[in-house]
Amino acid sequence: MSSKDGKKYYYGGWKLTAVLAVLAVLASLILLNPFGIGVEIPDEEVKIAVLLPLSGDYETEGKVYLAGIETAQKELEKRGISYELVKYDTGGDPMEASRALFDVYDSGIPVVIGPLTSDEVISVSSYAEVLGIVVLSPGATSQRLESYNDYTYKLKPTDKYLARGFATLFEEKFEITASLAENIQNIVVVYDSSLCELTMFQSYYEAVEEAKNESEVIRKMDISTHPFNDTDDAAAYLLETKPDCVILFINNQNTSLELMKKTEAAGLNPFWLGEESLLLSDMSSLGNQVSNKVIVLAPLMKLTNPLYSFEAVETGEVPRSAPIQYGYDAMMVINDAVQSNGYSAEGVKKGLDYLRTVGLTGTIAFDESKTRYPGYDILVWRGGDAGWENQ
Repeated sequence: MSSKDGKKYYYGGWKLTAVLAVLAVLASLILLNPFGIGVEIPDEEVKIAVLLPLSGDYETEGKVYLAGIETAQKELEKRGISYELVKYDTGGDPMEASRALFDVYDSGIPVVIGPLTSDEVISVSSYAEVLGIVVLSPGATSQRLESYNDYTYKLKPTDKYLARGFATLFEEKFEITASLAENIQNIVVVYDSSLCELTMFQSYYEAVEEAKNESEVIRKMDISTHPFNDTDDAAAYLLETKPDCVILFINNQNTSLELMKKTEAAGLNPFWLGEESLLLSDMSSLGNQVSNKVIVLAPLMKLTNPLYSFEAVETGEVPRSAPIQYGYDAMMVINDAVQSNGYSAEGVKKGLDYLRTVGLTGTIAFDESKTRYPGYDILVWRGGDAGWENQ
């Protein structure tokens, strides 16, 4: 056999035949076993338990995440990999989530996608470690979850990571968004006392206290306690203190939007800095006065690229929002773990521990506490047709 350089190379016919035979065997194994060579194939369809709030206060969020999971399931079916999703409605109740986990154990299912809220995940995590069930939450972010570092994985970085990001952004005086404020001196941090927002606020406040200059004043306000009984009281406090910047750690985006509307309508036009819940708010209802003055620091979600085309979104079944991408990635991440290490709790754990992949929500890898390494977008509301713009 001659090469382009004119030299001749010889391959024994029996060797070539042997190589081709090995390749043929490998190809047949891959076709027969989509879960990878050397990985045990379940006799029946692989089951994945899904624990989400499909009713109650978090119903909308739960159905958005579920739509992402089901979209990934359908995509995998097209590749010849079939999963049965066994769904449990937690109603957002930690006790109900724990009861569902015991049902999962009785069913012999080794892996769960969910629950959604931090309180639910904290409730099930100690049981998951005793029962040997892998839990992958697509939405929980509480710093307290870092102590559950054996069977509980968090697809979103914890509040501590996000708080550090806020502190860094504050320390740099918004230099990353050069067209914005240069001299932020008077800051009010507004938070509510839900577990998620409170832990995030505490981590943030400690970091900012270390980073701020002596001339900078930071006030804090718990919007869920007296004397701030409603957004009218909170807006009145902002008008009295006249901050250059208001930082929002409020779980309910409607409350944030209402506070912004009342403050802006009274003539105060500060910069607003918040986390990803603001992305679900109707900023266009505030008019042009907040254009270029609302900044969101959120886990990396590739919002500057066109969102993946989800059928449930296109048909209007669920709203177009970033959490649907986390549901999609959760299913794909579990599939990667099952394919590489088999359908067992220990196999899935090993697969997730060594996972390095890129999903719709960015790069995915877990640290020693089973928490996703952070990556963040800084987004500015530009108003009009421009909407949110990545910096």
